Amino acid sequence: MHDVKKISVTNIPEEFLTWLKDQKKLGQVEISISKGVINHLYVRVSDDGNWDDVQFGRIICSEDMSMKEFVRHPRLVNGTFIENYNVS
Repeated sequence: MHDVKKISVTNIPEEFLTWLKDQKKLGQVEISISKGVINHLYVRVSDDGNWDDVQFGRIICSEDMSMKEFVRHPRLVNGTFIENYNVS
């Protein structure tokens, strides 16, 4: 049995902060927080037309721009940081 926990905003692991820094290099990042824990993280990048790499996310577009938005589910599993835990 796995001990799966959402990341508390009062006790953020260093591994998460390092990973977050890398995500910011890819594009715009938005973090969803509820009741003091991180539920999910959205990363928006320029849309290259290839949607095969979008497991959870959406495409945001208008006449003059197109972005891919990836949804990530960071968790602590048995005390180890997992950047995108499969929540389905």
